[in-house]
Amino acid sequence: MKHNSPTKLESLIQKRLEKLKRYFWNETTRFGIKSEQKGLSASCQDIDRVLLGHLLGPVSKPVNITVHKADGTTYLTTKPYRTGFYAPGSNGKTKWLALDFDGGKAHANPLRDADGTVRNVLKKLEEAGFKSYLEKSGGGEGWHIWIFFREPVPCAIARKLGLLFAPTDAPLVKDGKVAKPKSNQGIEVFPKQFAVEAGGLGNFVWLPWAYGVPKGASQFYRERNGQFEPFEPKEFIGNPTEAAEEYVRANWKEQLGTENKTDLVSGKLFPANPYNPPLPPDTAPVLKGCEFLKHCNKEREHLSESEWYSMAGIMAFLPEGRARFHKYSRDYSGYSSTESNKKFDQAKAAASGPRTCNNIAENFDGCACCEYRDKVRTPVQIGINAAARRLANEILTKVDEDPGSPLEPQNITALSILLILPRKNGHGFC
Repeated sequence: MKHNSPTKLESLIQKRLEKLKRYFWNETTRFGIKSEQKGLSASCQDIDRVLLGHLLGPVSKPVNITVHKADGTTYLTTKPYRTGFYAPGSNGKTKWLALDFDGGKAHANPLRDADGTVRNVLKKLEEAGFKSYLEKSGGGEGWHIWIFFREPVPCAIARKLGLLFAPTDAPLVKDGKVAKPKSNQGIEVFPKQFAVEAGGLGNFVWLPWAYGVPKGASQFYRERNGQFEPFEPKEFIGNPTEAAEEYVRANWKEQLGTENKTDLVSGKLFPANPYNPPLPPDTAPVLKGCEFLKHCNKEREHLSESEWYSMAGIMAFLPEGRARFHKYSRDYSGYSSTESNKKFDQAKAAASGPRTCNNIAENFDGCACCEYRDKVRTPVQIGINAAARRLANEILTKVDEDPGSPLEPQNITALSILLILPRKNGHGFC
């Protein structure tokens, strides 16, 4: 039996390392690591040594890695980790998009036929003229489809393109449900956001060629005679940026540029207008009316980081929102007062204002049954409208008692808002 010589093996490892850096790394300062503890990211100045740990495991040379915990604390380790790279980079762009197809018992409700679903998507990508690469995921039962770009594209373009090809009718194993890529059920699309706020990380995808995974996993495959067979890509051919932009422009039916005040084709920000609400919102109606905030209250101990930050993007614009944000956050096992204040301040500094309903609905199905869906742009508007009704009733009562009472500016604002609000029961302000 012929064995690879050490020279050939070393050459293979070096080529894989170079490909991971060239095609997969968006040059972020952080990377994801495989650990029993959730919510960890890591940083290291020597990314080559990190990748060698990913490729070779314990036989690689140790390197100092700083592990960042969810509570803001850090610790040093020299342990080699299976590694994932984030999208987008700090410039808001990404070299790739990835479709993650859940398969096997490791997932609560995986795809009923992951192989068949992947075949259909690969065919549609080929018909549309996009080059893609198929990788068996680290567990050995699901798949990743990678699509690379000649030049990094805006995060929103990549996500939109992925969502256009991710099927929404693929059956899941349980309860007769189907995949919902927008809410990460059965199929996930990376990047997971249309844009990432300054200082944010986005989400990472596990890199291929990982050490210590089941046989056949974390490898690339191609279809031959109706079967998937493993192969080693010599390079990853990037798709033209213009082709991705044109496909999104032609096929995405929503109005571009509404989610985060970002043009989804060019990636350029619209001129930022500082958020300036007409009235301070009433907090209680927002907490009572917003389905997402009710979910955050109920699932305090289990919120994902993206949900937590979305919650901050609402509460940062409510009176006494900071105290409420801490109240909703402190039941999480990794709670840190310092980190929570940092996230709150980051959300409050957003020039575009509070988190919008459309943005939240991308990853939270509960918005579909919200009584305010399509009636307000942001949950904060629930509180502004409630404040307007309250102030209007106060001034009308005051005028009834004293017709000569002057109208203060906030009362005039409240009455102006109510002129464009639907009347309950067809009349009145309440």
